[in-house]
Amino acid sequence: MTGGGVRVGLRGTADGSGPLVACFPHAGGAASAYRNWPRLLAGADVLAVQYPGREDRLGDPFASTLEELADAAAGALAEAAGATGRRPVLFGHSMGASVAYETALRLRDRSCEPALLAVSGRPAPAHQAPPRLSHLDDRAFLERVAELGGLEDVLRHPELAELVLPQLRADYGLLEAYRPAPAAPLSCPAVAALGSEDPTLTESGVADWQTATSGAFRLLRFPGGHFYLRDAAASLTAELLPHLPPGMPVPAAPGRSRPGGTPRRS
Repeated sequence: MTGGGVRVGLRGTADGSGPLVACFPHAGGAASAYRNWPRLLAGADVLAVQYPGREDRLGDPFASTLEELADAAAGALAEAAGATGRRPVLFGHSMGASVAYETALRLRDRSCEPALLAVSGRPAPAHQAPPRLSHLDDRAFLERVAELGGLEDVLRHPELAELVLPQLRADYGLLEAYRPAPAAPLSCPAVAALGSEDPTLTESGVADWQTATSGAFRLLRFPGGHFYLRDAAASLTAELLPHLPPGMPVPAAPGRSRPGGTPRRS
């Protein structure tokens, strides 16, 4: 699916009747980060968003803006929602949280607001500060990114660094240029999650995602750092399951939310 010339893919199937869950990877990540989620979200149709320039889209040019990624993802997901008659649930971790949020806004413009927005490892739009890493040489850049965790093997093996460096540079460039525009709150429920030891976040900054929606809001905390998700995917998805709809119709019904979420705080 294209958006401003940018192509994204949706990995997975949408031929069931349960919730339609779209997952957005972190910076430098790919659809394979969610390869276990169909098992963890049994009964749901899990679609992992594949950004250009990695895995099976290695030959596709990188996006020039985060908004371009969201445009392309919204087009692909609106098509999937129309074909299945289900509004999608959006989940994104780290950079993926911002792409998911921007995609949610674009889906609303298409009368296909998500059934749920779930974000992880990312402060609310008003609290986001762009990273300043583009000026660093490759080694210093990788060392700074590695402070978040998950790049130990890359730092030990230069051949791996050569493979992941272009997509990391591209994605951090998107984050460096990204400035969330003011937007009216969504009406869907929202869930925000963080690792309790994440050095990039404050709990109040994550909790402020409640201002992105007029629907129910819940804040989830898990042990671990920025990539707590690697050890806590089963725990996180277990928390998300009660909030997943059975398959909601298109178009969205503005202002409706599922019961059972923690009431949003004023």
